[in-house]
Amino acid sequence: MRYKLIVSDLDDTLLDDNLGYPESLVEAIAEYTAAGGIFTIATGRMTEPLLDCCRRLNLKGEAISYQGAIICDIESGKILEETDISNEIAVKICRRADELGIYYQLYKDGRILIKKRTPYTERYAKLCNCPFEEYGEGLTDYVINSGLEPVKALLVDEPMKIDTLLPKLQKEFEGELLVNTSKKWIIEMINKDINKGNAVAKLAKRLGIAREEIICIGDSPNDISMVEYAGLGVCVANGNKYLKSIAGYICPSNNEGGVAHVINKFGLEKSL
Repeated sequence: MRYKLIVSDLDDTLLDDNLGYPESLVEAIAEYTAAGGIFTIATGRMTEPLLDCCRRLNLKGEAISYQGAIICDIESGKILEETDISNEIAVKICRRADELGIYYQLYKDGRILIKKRTPYTERYAKLCNCPFEEYGEGLTDYVINSGLEPVKALLVDEPMKIDTLLPKLQKEFEGELLVNTSKKWIIEMINKDINKGNAVAKLAKRLGIAREEIICIGDSPNDISMVEYAGLGVCVANGNKYLKSIAGYICPSNNEGGVAHVINKFGLEKSL
């Protein structure tokens, strides 16, 4: 088997636009793992929704959440590795978001901390189906007084504002945070030493798998690091323009079973 590990992003890559996946994907994963391959997911999502998806796909072993900040065991849910944002920088994020008047969320231990519910909260809730804790104007004080070190911060606004704000925040927090995006209305912030590529490298080391034996599949800017790292980096047809330019292969879109196509073509080496 040439490729022993296949890692896929979740939203807009493995999942279709209705947050589902074709039966052909389940069949391809089952055949690939039965042949000795390892298939897993690396996502910016929280650990709990990730684990739900992994279990529905009958995956075993380890998976990656929060853009690489957490590596967890699928069967037990145990956190194997976690890298958080320091409290000092978390406070800085809160204050900057307040200055900008932008909605934000902080993540820790399966909790989503917010000031108050807004239409953005409801939009995000549909995506992750997770509970929210409301702190009102006292959220920054809570972060200060509790010493909270979140695993991730998320800023949400209309795409035009996010498009303008993203490069500014990347410059402001350079050397302190990794600031990127997975959707046009979201800015994600995690520890500066973390990205999906680093997490895949850690996972591969744990499994004793060489870089050349890995396929990574993604669609958005937060997938760049793992697509660059992999022996074969793949972008779905609906993916980001830059990601397509650096990928070694462009597969069918998320709505056309792209991940199943990659498993069959490269993992199982079938003639398609």
